[in-house]
Amino acid sequence: MNTNTASEVKVQVVCVTYNQKDYIKEALDSFLMQKTNFKFEVLVGDDCSTDGTSEIVAEYARKYPDIIKHIRRNPNMGCLANFMDLCENVTAPYAAFCDGDDYWTDENKLQKQFDFMEKNKDVNICAHKTYILANKSWNLYNYYSKQEEPLTIPDRKKTPVGRFIKIEHIMKQWPHTSSLLVRNIIKKYPNWAKSGGPGGDMSVIFLNLGDKSMYIIDEYMSIYRRVEQGVVYNNQDITEHFLNTRVNDYFRILGGSINYFKVHYNSFGIGALESRLWTEIINYTNAIIKSGKWEKLIELKESYPSEYDKVISLLSEYKYRLQQVDKLGLKQANLLRRNSTLKIIKPILKSIYRCKKICKQIKSLIKIAHSFFAYWIFALVPKKKNLWVFSGFNKKNYIDNTKYLFEYIVENHPEIEAVWVSKDKSIRKLLKENKMPVLNMTSLKGIWTTARAEIAFSDHFKMTDYDNRYGFNARTKFVQLWHGVGPKSSIPKGDFLTNTTVKGARLSSDILIGDTDNILIKLIKILKYPFIAPFRELFEQYYMMCCPGQIFIDTFAAPIKTNEKARFLVGNPRNILTYNNTSNDDKFRILYAPTYRWNMEDEQFMVNNFIKNLPKLNEFLSKHNGELYLRLHPHTWRNYTNKINDAILQYDNIFKDNSKDIYAELYKYSVLITDYSSIAQDFLITKQPVIYFAFDIDTIESTDQPFNKPYNEYLAGELTKDWSENICALEKLANGVDEYKERRMSVLESLLPSEYNNVNNSKRIVEELKKRLNFGGMDD
Repeated sequence: MNTNTASEVKVQVVCVTYNQKDYIKEALDSFLMQKTNFKFEVLVGDDCSTDGTSEIVAEYARKYPDIIKHIRRNPNMGCLANFMDLCENVTAPYAAFCDGDDYWTDENKLQKQFDFMEKNKDVNICAHKTYILANKSWNLYNYYSKQEEPLTIPDRKKTPVGRFIKIEHIMKQWPHTSSLLVRNIIKKYPNWAKSGGPGGDMSVIFLNLGDKSMYIIDEYMSIYRRVEQGVVYNNQDITEHFLNTRVNDYFRILGGSINYFKVHYNSFGIGALESRLWTEIINYTNAIIKSGKWEKLIELKESYPSEYDKVISLLSEYKYRLQQVDKLGLKQANLLRRNSTLKIIKPILKSIYRCKKICKQIKSLIKIAHSFFAYWIFALVPKKKNLWVFSGFNKKNYIDNTKYLFEYIVENHPEIEAVWVSKDKSIRKLLKENKMPVLNMTSLKGIWTTARAEIAFSDHFKMTDYDNRYGFNARTKFVQLWHGVGPKSSIPKGDFLTNTTVKGARLSSDILIGDTDNILIKLIKILKYPFIAPFRELFEQYYMMCCPGQIFIDTFAAPIKTNEKARFLVGNPRNILTYNNTSNDDKFRILYAPTYRWNMEDEQFMVNNFIKNLPKLNEFLSKHNGELYLRLHPHTWRNYTNKINDAILQYDNIFKDNSKDIYAELYKYSVLITDYSSIAQDFLITKQPVIYFAFDIDTIESTDQPFNKPYNEYLAGELTKDWSENICALEKLANGVDEYKERRMSVLESLLPSEYNNVNNSKRIVEELKKRLNFGGMDD
């Protein structure tokens, strides 16, 4: 038993139970037998048991009140909700786990794992081997009994034991829940981890492990018992098992984890997660073929459209017939039962897939080599001081700050040879029709022009907007006209940016010499630099970064380590039309412009909630001669166009704003509804009201780095959390009640000081660059 007298609890054990009166004592006794030099607690989530389990747990809690904490649910929550709620209530540095039907077998288990974790701070999970206690009727008995280590989790042939491993090493088989000691990293789990099938251990393992290490002790210290009263027991045959668990658990958790790792771990390990997801898609497809339950595809399409598409690719020859199931139902599509043909086709399709994968890898290696050599070879090309190139996001768009600065230079500075380079045919056609200098970025002339250019402009990352293969090189002076920084945190964690998945968009302290580096480290960095620099953003080496105000510097330019001399206080060129124009009609126009969400569930909720409230919005708009325009962020990950268009079709006053350039239209609106988008800052220039619709602010504030600074410091209007509050705020404004006029001016001046933000933004940028480059023709 715990013999430590220290007050701080170091480990909390998560134990879920439901109707396990025959087993719960053995689990609780195995916790109490632990010999530790630290304090621990056991959180028993009793899910409204009715068989006497509750009474047993209550008795243990009375006897051992400092250790056993009885959390009795009423009503029943369900296995996953019970488990995840306990996980989110862990406050100790470490969490251990054991379901009520399993138990520990080593009295020193917790102490061994705790000591190991304390000594190895880069290890986020310490586990051990677990023995499976099951009879032969269990549907997975044959699978586990035929392993190299029978009835063991994990089997050393599938998962390395006794050494430091990463997430890719556990994709064949991860340790059992009862073996885990987890560093308590995740305080609040994403919604996808808390809804679906019974499995929650995968989410806990993947998200807490992240890009750190796991260590599996080569000892048996727990028993995984397979009984009918088990937390996740089922006795279905293996085919039914695949049909029921792959959608409810594996697709949900692997898909959610992939998105989570892109955001929080800089895409570390997603190749392994994607590979396992593909394996489970194959398993699911085989189960459908074997069972003939083709109706499962309809359910899959509704819940997981991306996985559905992959299943369709496996069954490509039967795509038309699968569409028949969708449209006509199972009976009219009986040809789908020709399973034998599918079994012949599948290996062929798998071989084709592997060949394509190998070809893709070879192509990728060639691209990397091409990019590396081009970056340094093009640096040898003499630069032309007055040749400046511009590009849009992802080498295809023609919007935002680069567009407006480019047009200003073409119109006002004939001494500068400004050229837009793009991969997009429609953009090139548009510019040619308007007699603007434009080139195909990938053409020989486009490559040569970029290679000779003194300056390259972008308002996103140079990694997205330029390509070394197309002329960008080590001597190109890069000018950053960044598109905006909203309230949400943009401060890097270590060397990595948390709000992007762009490869290479990270700090480069590993290759750039620092003031405190010793001679050996300097030499290593000098040797590494030529090989890594071509594939980095190199924020630290920007030639100039345009900063609309000191807050922008404090929350973005300084954290990404731009050189102080590179920072230039100047406003956004895109705001020229907002400064020069005002709306002249009496229409009450509302713009709803939310920013994108990383989390799929949050994004879907945002869209569905908007659609749900369309009748109320339409009633308000009809009453006040108003119009509402929805404009989703250009980086919204999923396409909701058809869904939104179908929903608003019946309303005369509600529209979807499809204009590519919102800044050309911003001054026409009477009110802006937004959340965390930097568009709120630009809209303040119009001096019109802003409503801050932050329905998920509680979720964001619970993260490690929610905002650059307190959210209320950005607010220049009413804060709302649902559409009823939005309509109330709009009613006030429509009736002439504007409570935030002075506040808007104050916030505008703090974010976009008038000293640097005005109609002369583009002019000042050009003058500063000509001054830095030291060439004549300063007058317009």
